[in-house]
Amino acid sequence: TGDPGPVHLNLAFREPLVGSPLPLAHGRPGGEPWHKSLPARAALEPVACRAVADRLRGRTGVIVAGAGVEDPEGVLLLAQVLRWPVLADPRSGCRVPHPCVIAHADALLGVEGAHRGPKVVLRLGAAPVTKVVNQWMAAVGAVQVLVERDGVWLDPDRTAALVVAAEPGRVCREVAAEIEHELADPAGAGGAISAPPAWVGRWRVADAAAGAAIDTTLSAIDHPTEPGTARAVTATVP
Repeated sequence: TGDPGPVHLNLAFREPLVGSPLPLAHGRPGGEPWHKSLPARAALEPVACRAVADRLRGRTGVIVAGAGVEDPEGVLLLAQVLRWPVLADPRSGCRVPHPCVIAHADALLGVEGAHRGPKVVLRLGAAPVTKVVNQWMAAVGAVQVLVERDGVWLDPDRTAALVVAAEPGRVCREVAAEIEHELADPAGAGGAISAPPAWVGRWRVADAAAGAAIDTTLSAIDHPTEPGTARAVTATVP
């Protein structure tokens, strides 16, 4: 701004904060910048939606929804159009019964080598409260797109290739409409725009298996436990 005054710098370092320095990361393929930010708060610019859509279409991916999603239905609409699983933080509003919603992400992603297949991770809102999901996002090696309402760069591991400052659910709804239009175009790529049906199907099968294993384990314990109590309480409320 040109105004004089003190400057405060926050330098965010990756964990671990001690030890020997590691080699610098390689650049993005094709000479792309490591980070690109598109402010879209005042109005949802078409260029922002196109930039997001260009990174999603025709790829296998995962949506990670955190707090700050005002339109959860928009998120689930995009997930259904893309055939992508949604790892839904309880604060996101997306943790509802739906064919794409994965409820046992911690159990699935805690298995070494599990679910390393996504090419893109679409991150919505604040980072998940679970460290397991955050560690998985840092290590998965996929292109990452972050959509956050206030433009706060919630990316401690510095993995986001594109950051869009806009309400996540609204962006998802606009991108879903664009991709649906392409799917309906007889001259378009058709099904190649969405992930294969087996992609989200594998996540659903694994999610169901994890849920069944947790239920079996907890039901075999004859005394109160913290996870057993939490599961019993949540099962009795709407």
